[in-house]
Amino acid sequence: MKRLLAALLLCLAAPAPAHAHFTTQGYARITQDGNVVTYVLGLESEALFELADGDDRVALSAYLLPRVRVASAGERCAGALKGMTPQRYRDVDYLRLVLEYECASARGPFAIRYAVPAESLAAYELAGASGTFAFDPDHLALEVERPAFAQLDLALVLVLLVLGARRVREPAVFAAAYGAALLAPVGLPFAGPLAAASIVYLAVLLVLGGERRLAVLAVAGLAHGSSAAAPPAAALVLVAAGALALRRLPWAPAVAGSAAAATGLFWLSQRVLGG
Repeated sequence: MKRLLAALLLCLAAPAPAHAHFTTQGYARITQDGNVVTYVLGLESEALFELADGDDRVALSAYLLPRVRVASAGERCAGALKGMTPQRYRDVDYLRLVLEYECASARGPFAIRYAVPAESLAAYELAGASGTFAFDPDHLALEVERPAFAQLDLALVLVLLVLGARRVREPAVFAAAYGAALLAPVGLPFAGPLAAASIVYLAVLLVLGGERRLAVLAVAGLAHGSSAAAPPAAALVLVAAGALALRRLPWAPAVAGSAAAATGLFWLSQRVLGG
């Protein structure tokens, strides 16, 4: 028994294999399109082939997918290696790999786990947030939550619907169409820009007049559902109550609509240009 314990201690004290250390440099870009997260990963070919014990799609998939993981709302996303392209950079051979992950939830929060022994600077656009993150031995996990300001989209749409209603039942009908789409488990591409554009559309109608179409509200609901986490119900009730109070002021629609249009245009430019 003593010999067995000594052998185990020696194994634990022995230096880890060379491939357990982060010795090479890589790059990554992580983007979201609805329920699909695309992870473009660049790694030095020679080191990767040695780690994966092969250079074909099967060997690389078997090595990478357990080590490059994506989860949304606490549920792991199903991944697959979709493409691989050789590249040459600074006299070093790289392999550009395209990993795709199908997630049950498009809203996040997202968690990225990267356990490949190669440092990687990743640019990401997830859950309406963007930035860069350096994966290294001390930083193996990235968590991305939806920015709090994204919830303002929903509150602003609610204000515009209430202020723009011409008949008593209109707010309920519009809210029902918008709410049903908002809760639908569907992820729209370009959800952030579409959500901002829908705010501009509703604001212009509020100022200039025009018919509010249920189809447009449904698309707006899908866009906001893909790009924002819903605020608490109590907060929405307070927003609706405030909008109803504003309806009594004759100048409220013009002022609120103009402010909402300017805000929507600002958000649209940010989300299109990535600012």
